[in-house]
Amino acid sequence: MDGNAFDIFSRQTDNLGLYFDNEMIHRWSNINQSEEEILNSVAEVLEENGSDYSDIPTDAALNEKILSSAAPHIIELLRRNSVTGAFFVLDGIGVAGENTEGNRAAFYVRDNDPSTFTSKNSDLLLERGLPAIAKEQELPLDSFWSALIYEGDENSFFMRPIEEARKSSHPKSKNYGYWSGPFRLSAMDHAAVAYTIPLISADGTVFGALGVDLSLDYLTSRIKMNRYSQGGEVTFALVKDEGDQTPLTVIAQDGELLRQYYATEEEIRISAEKKAQNSEVSILDAVEQGKGGLYCTIHDIKLYNTNTPFEQERWRVIGVQEEHTLLRLTRQLKLLVYVISLITLLVGTVAVSMVVISITRPMKTLMSELERSNPLQQVLLPKLGIQEIDRLSESIEELSRSVAESASRFSKIIQKTNIQLGVFEYQMDGSLAYCSEKLFDVLCWQNEMGGDRYLELSVFLDRMKELRQYDTMGDVSTYQITEKDGKERWVSITSQADGNTCSGVAVNITSQVAARKKVEYERDFDPLTDLHNRRAFMRELDRLFQNPDQLKNAAMVMWDLDNLKYVNDTYGHDFGDRYIINFAQALQAQLDDNCLLARRSGDEFYMFFYGADNREEIHRRIAAVWKQIEQGCFRLPNGNDYKIRASGGISWYPQDADNASDLIRFADFAMYSVKHSTKGSVEEFSKED
Repeated sequence: MDGNAFDIFSRQTDNLGLYFDNEMIHRWSNINQSEEEILNSVAEVLEENGSDYSDIPTDAALNEKILSSAAPHIIELLRRNSVTGAFFVLDGIGVAGENTEGNRAAFYVRDNDPSTFTSKNSDLLLERGLPAIAKEQELPLDSFWSALIYEGDENSFFMRPIEEARKSSHPKSKNYGYWSGPFRLSAMDHAAVAYTIPLISADGTVFGALGVDLSLDYLTSRIKMNRYSQGGEVTFALVKDEGDQTPLTVIAQDGELLRQYYATEEEIRISAEKKAQNSEVSILDAVEQGKGGLYCTIHDIKLYNTNTPFEQERWRVIGVQEEHTLLRLTRQLKLLVYVISLITLLVGTVAVSMVVISITRPMKTLMSELERSNPLQQVLLPKLGIQEIDRLSESIEELSRSVAESASRFSKIIQKTNIQLGVFEYQMDGSLAYCSEKLFDVLCWQNEMGGDRYLELSVFLDRMKELRQYDTMGDVSTYQITEKDGKERWVSITSQADGNTCSGVAVNITSQVAARKKVEYERDFDPLTDLHNRRAFMRELDRLFQNPDQLKNAAMVMWDLDNLKYVNDTYGHDFGDRYIINFAQALQAQLDDNCLLARRSGDEFYMFFYGADNREEIHRRIAAVWKQIEQGCFRLPNGNDYKIRASGGISWYPQDADNASDLIRFADFAMYSVKHSTKGSVEEFSKED
């Protein structure tokens, strides 16, 4: 019941988390269309004014034209994404002659209620931007309006993406999209979070930022509307976790538990080590602070790709619930069970005492008779005059008659089936071992007498020792047995000791082993050419490089079959396959013990020569392969012979590289250099190239 409570609690958080997954990733931050519109708009304005991106930092008049042209697209972005704000910030001054220290030209518009819409823009407020643009777009000014936006700690929401993008030589805006923490445009303004991307020109110039904002009040309303559980017993919150053991930043929440347990947000931490038993429910650090039990479920929102500047910052939806509320039903059930158990114990003790007195003496008599009975003969027990005990005695007598019949019947059934299964059993301090008739068939033992039989224990153990053990796992061992006709048989033997008794089962698993070997072959070999595939080649290559002494001088050759697309397009894929097969056969013709060969992909092959005393020896071997390729051909549908054509690249061990990965890359480089130049030849890797 605890686990069920944890699961329900976790699913509630996941349901809310899936909502924010969809909104934050696929809706609110989906600004690709607007980005393209803004980039085109900026480019047109620059072209009309004979300017370029280098003029933006200092030309206020140019920046006003850019913002005026982009304003309709920003308003459309606000409407389309159903967000509370949208903005376009240029990394340049907004008003000529003013102090340029930190001020930026910007157009920032807000809609405090995205659920309503008017045909004009009367429901919107301009937060930042020039009055002339507000007049053009018929936008009322907010109480906290300002013409410019200033760079500072509060406004790092638009500067951080710009700064990170400028650190890259080839920035792409999608890699620098940033979800900021809460910020205010002014001291009296409402708090909000923003999603911002840098604006990057075609030549790689980072000249501004584009983004949307969501007020914390709006995010709180989204939690209230989409939470599964109503009431104050559960608190749901959208939080930002910057890692490195830092406290959580609460973005929006619905509920009072976090406020009740924590005086400030700087105290809120999730214990990475403490988990509720048998669940993924975490325990907040409030438990460690002695404030009581507070459980937390977490749903991570994957906002950033790996290897991007902000990947360490995680956004999460968390649910928080007190222990006594979450596990209330279990605690009530425990109390009820304790009470019922106590009552049952008291009543049962009295009843059992009375029953024991009336049954003990007759039972002792019955036990004495059972101890004196011969288990190999039919058991006959005296009647005690107690109905239940007498019925038990009759059942024991009936059981003794049927045991032998059942054992015999089971053996006959196994014998008649096609299941290759035999059983054995013996006492460790005994002298005989029981063996079923099928056991002799499974283990290829002679059974002159036929049927189930007993073997001398020493003979049985000696025969078991003669089996060739192939593999052992736990109580199960696999043996390889040679049949009379020379075929190999695989047998699985499972044995277990129970006190002084050892029993076991032997099963013929030849078909299963054959199936497994087939799967292993299909895993490691290319079905078209019967060559090793890339996985098997890399495994063998790793094995060789673990013992560099056996490599001596070695060379990696990358082969690429020329004109395969032409053959496929002209004569069909069947003849394309024949082309590949003939090429593979040409490579195999020179294969020896010191060479690995594999098909890498459609028309590419690996060949690794090793163990040579000098490079000339490998040169001769590669030349022999090349000669074989030049002589190779296959018959086309029109009756003509088509010559095999290929290109190759060679890298040398240890001269070019001392590891397999670099050898492959260098050989691949050399091969593609041939493909893009002379084609139809073999060239060695050149570090200068």
